[in-house]
Amino acid sequence: MMFKLDRFAPLLKATSTLALIGEKADLRITPIMLSLEVKHPSPAFNAGLLLSPGFFTFYYTNKSHHYSIISLELFYITMNIMNARGFSSMLFFLIERSNRLYLRFDHSKIEPKVTSFRELTLNPPEMNHLARLDYGTFVSIDSPTFRSIVTELRADYAHVTLTDSQVKFSNADKEIVLTKRKKQCIIGDVTEKDEIKFVIALQPTMFFHDLSHQSARVWLFKSSNSSSAMIVPVGMYTQFWVYFPPKE
Repeated sequence: MMFKLDRFAPLLKATSTLALIGEKADLRITPIMLSLEVKHPSPAFNAGLLLSPGFFTFYYTNKSHHYSIISLELFYITMNIMNARGFSSMLFFLIERSNRLYLRFDHSKIEPKVTSFRELTLNPPEMNHLARLDYGTFVSIDSPTFRSIVTELRADYAHVTLTDSQVKFSNADKEIVLTKRKKQCIIGDVTEKDEIKFVIALQPTMFFHDLSHQSARVWLFKSSNSSSAMIVPVGMYTQFWVYFPPKE
């Protein structure tokens, strides 16, 4: 398995967001995507970064799937140091029998060419992978509005109530209502008689603020099994997702 980025700065930025909530990540590779997934214990949610092959300059895997655990903290620190030293491109490859991730960084502005190598240990996965979500029912709001909700509610969780005309975010002390009529939200697959309720996490504040700064809009989806998800698209080949399990 081998992957190349002529510019790894976008991956560095994306990884820094996930590193706000966890020191290790579940690395998942298939022929159609590479993802990093982090579990946040309290409030409970899983967050991930999904990269399509088009994100990479070169993307090759000879396996139908690969799962392992990587030190997200060390991966981020390594890229950050190399970026600060002026290295711009990165090639990384996995040799499963050795349980290693090998990194090669190239400095494009120095002649003769300067190359630096690093390696990270991979461990067996621990996390149960999530079932596919039902993406039928959704509400979308612009990112500045979402950040205002996170800041104003100041709570671990927000209760979301969705109808065909509005969405309400609330906790015990406050509620914020956004309406379609005022073009404050986009609502899909909700009938006139529906009132759909679910819960999302809003903490850590820094994580959700940083996440929403990377996209113009935030999309919230309600699944049929009472779970919900947040999708934050970042360009054509990149998206963050956050999975909120049913809250008892």
